[in-house]
Amino acid sequence: MEHAAKTSVAESCRVFGVSRTTFYRWQKRVEMYGLDSLMPKGRRAPAMPNASPSWVVEELLAEAVVRPTLGARQYAENLAGRGFALSASGTQKILNRYGLGRRRERVAALAQLTAATSGLVTQDALEGPFGFCHFAARPGDLVALDSFFIGKLKGVGPVWQLTAVDTATRWAVVEIFIGPSNATIAKQFIGRVVRKLRRLGITVTGVLTDNGPEFRGNAFRDRVADLGITHHRTRPVHRTTTQCANDSKAPPCKSAGDPHSTADASIGSANSAPNSTTGS
Repeated sequence: MEHAAKTSVAESCRVFGVSRTTFYRWQKRVEMYGLDSLMPKGRRAPAMPNASPSWVVEELLAEAVVRPTLGARQYAENLAGRGFALSASGTQKILNRYGLGRRRERVAALAQLTAATSGLVTQDALEGPFGFCHFAARPGDLVALDSFFIGKLKGVGPVWQLTAVDTATRWAVVEIFIGPSNATIAKQFIGRVVRKLRRLGITVTGVLTDNGPEFRGNAFRDRVADLGITHHRTRPVHRTTTQCANDSKAPPCKSAGDPHSTADASIGSANSAPNSTTGS
């Protein structure tokens, strides 16, 4: 619309590749409802006639967090005693929908709420994050690191991504490079992460990684020690403890301009949504 006002309708349609019929239809809509009327609108969730009422769902979620070790059938029986009718399968579906389908997820949610409200943290939480529950008292106390294989580009080779996410602030640093990932690259990456977060006023004092070879190599371990950073490791077969970094995983590569370069938006805020991605 702005381009057409400066030039002409015909020129704007040629530049943006739309027909004049479409342009005039959009123009009429803008005149009636404003520019916001052209923005994409998400569909609201359908209201199913047999859906569980919201107050029943709230009772179930409260029960699941307060008593996290029970199963779906026991939750349904407890709610039936209060006059709420739910089947075991329906209960499980609701729990899955809200990320509480597994016992460890419910235990982690309870630990997170307890830490946020009373400051009391379980011994497991003190020794290291578990489930999807990450907690850091101050920015920089726990920065989750992980590496991912994005894809293979024709004529370029395997492309990898290294991600660092500060648990407290959800600031993320992302770098994309030609792989494979190794301890030398991880060593250089942690140095850049420390410098970039320092510019944001964040002093890194602890990092959390899995047991990948890039994080077990002497080059990375020596660099972390030189920086005075405490290195926390996830437990074997416990991938979800680096979920913060997993959330910033890039989609499979289809094309790339300069895979050697650091992503321009490598620092971004993930506060916009829970478990959201950042800086890619």
